[in-house]
Amino acid sequence: MTERLTNCTICPVETKEDLIKIAIGKLLSISQLYARAEEAPIPVEKGLSLTTREVHYVMVIGKGEPVNVTNIADLFGVSKSASSQMVIKLENKGLINKKLSPHSSKEYELSLTSSGRKAFNVREYYRGAEEQN
Repeated sequence: MTERLTNCTICPVETKEDLIKIAIGKLLSISQLYARAEEAPIPVEKGLSLTTREVHYVMVIGKGEPVNVTNIADLFGVSKSASSQMVIKLENKGLINKKLSPHSSKEYELSLTSSGRKAFNVREYYRGAEEQN
């Protein structure tokens, strides 16, 4: 049995099910916009732009603490495989270096290259501007 909604000021719907369908549609639209925003390029320097996800990795690596693929995977709640793929992508872009960890022959410590440091500084600059507004 469907319950009729009366005096609904949110939207003109007849039933609770209609309202749920509209809400789900709106949430899907928002999630699609968010996904597009995550992939939108952020210019760092001439010939180099990063996605928001890539910037997040650069920010974690750039904090200066020893970090590896497993740490980043845990931090972002993704698989080690997904984290490793992003690290390879950033390494191919010339943003990070991998150095064998002194604690394990299976792990690499990650650090930023000079281009990676520029990306980190650009993000820190924008972050400061956002906090002032």
